[in-house]
Amino acid sequence: MERDHGADLSRFRVVQDLFLPDDMHGPFALWHSAVFRRGRPPAFKAYFNPQAYGRGRAQSVVEEALHRLGFDGAWGSLCRTARRGPHLDELKYFALDLVADPKARVKVYVRHHDATAADLEAACSGAESYTPGEVHEFVRAMGGDRERLAARATFTCSALVEGSVRPAATTVYVPICAYAPDDLAVQQRVHAYLVEHGMDPAPYDALVHGYAERPLDAGVGMQSWVAFRRHHDDPRLTVYLATEAAKVHPRGSVPAATGDRLAFASGEAVLRTMSEYDVADHPLVRRLSRGEDATHELLRLTRELCVGLATQRARWVATAGASADAPETRDALELDLARIDAALDARASTRDGFGEELDELLAGRIGPADAIEAIAALLACDAAVQQLLAMIDACGATSLASAPTDAHAALARSVPTARRAIASMRSGAMSVHSAIWEWLDDRYVERFGARS
Repeated sequence: MERDHGADLSRFRVVQDLFLPDDMHGPFALWHSAVFRRGRPPAFKAYFNPQAYGRGRAQSVVEEALHRLGFDGAWGSLCRTARRGPHLDELKYFALDLVADPKARVKVYVRHHDATAADLEAACSGAESYTPGEVHEFVRAMGGDRERLAARATFTCSALVEGSVRPAATTVYVPICAYAPDDLAVQQRVHAYLVEHGMDPAPYDALVHGYAERPLDAGVGMQSWVAFRRHHDDPRLTVYLATEAAKVHPRGSVPAATGDRLAFASGEAVLRTMSEYDVADHPLVRRLSRGEDATHELLRLTRELCVGLATQRARWVATAGASADAPETRDALELDLARIDAALDARASTRDGFGEELDELLAGRIGPADAIEAIAALLACDAAVQQLLAMIDACGATSLASAPTDAHAALARSVPTARRAIASMRSGAMSVHSAIWEWLDDRYVERFGARS
């Protein structure tokens, strides 16, 4: 592409080592696309897999790539619009326009699992072209007025251009084929939206009817996605058409369903999933670990984490009640925050004072409602502390982290498999994990995020 067609690979080479490790994770390493326009040379794009090191590293990999490319404050802008945690707001693709042009884009794709229209509105709110309310309205219209889009995940794509830390535009993608019974319903839904918003539906109607090789109500999936973005002052609607070369999906089915991201078969599965998103892999922690004073910086951060957890942890122990008195439970929950805080204080006596913000986040995020939820919260909080201590040990000559044991997994295995018990386990673990992740996001914005 570079030799024969003039593709510019300068930015590609800056980040390629981040996305192309020897031990590659995920279903792909690199995609390419070509755009052909009459009278112009082809334009090329590269799509990297942010999950090259596993799902838990995706955010820190993208943050470092943006930093290398000169978008130093961009991650601070992006993380404020994906506040549900990395399990539900999943970084999926990182793309580059391979052209030598100041308007060449860097694009970050996020797959939003189990999202509401309000979640997607928030995900688009950081863009310079954002207009309050219109994404919410679009998502409700394309989703058939559903409250939550859980059958197949939605996407957003934030496009950054040189000279700005905020996306110039964020596109929202709704897999409309998963939320309409057939392609006739899709056509009627899109037609009505175009009319309501003053756009001419005739080109769309003509294209769909000319493209179809079957009655529109005889199946679903020919119109797979509908996307919306605001470009400058103009709304842009894009409908994606499938060839149906392999099959026609039956009416009422859900093509390529992604499933419920919040469904777990056991309490152990909840903890196993949360462990994929090690807080030591958070972009803030990874960036601090690359600094000259990494050990001291991480000591101070972990001390604030312990301060923020202390009050709520005591509440959770009280709620766990008699369950926490069982020997196996005591073994799993033996973390002594006071001892750890004293050890950290001996190495980093100055407090930054933002641990109280985590306490407030946790107080608003989790009750908990029962003993299982409380135990799950305790397991999640203790895992986060140990993960940061392990990172400190890796950066300096310390031995703060406890030796790994099977106690947490054994306690999770003891949780009944009844739906209510697993729901409590999920609520406790995910509430604590997402609160800690959000708290770390806020610390990142304060430290490295641009104010614009």
